[in-house]
Amino acid sequence: MKENQFNIEDKVFDYNLQPESLTILLYCLIKQKEEKIKKIDIQNKFNIGKDKLSAIFNELESNGFLIKTKNKKMQTCNYTFLDNKLY
Repeated sequence: MKENQFNIEDKVFDYNLQPESLTILLYCLIKQKEEKIKKIDIQNKFNIGKDKLSAIFNELESNGFLIKTKNKKMQTCNYTFLDNKLY
């Protein structure tokens, strides 16, 4: 069995994120260490729609826990999840 160790500071719980957003943040912080995450995989894992996931990503981005980088050439976005608030 693969042991998955992950440390996160307690202060991530002090930023008044919605519970769904906090859940997705923690999930993505753990998963991004292992593999690339696709939005559709998150939707399927948590049984949420595209609009709900967009709202969660917007909350995480506006609170400094998510960096969105657009790749105009490939018309895609890359997301980096942060365990410490960016600003």
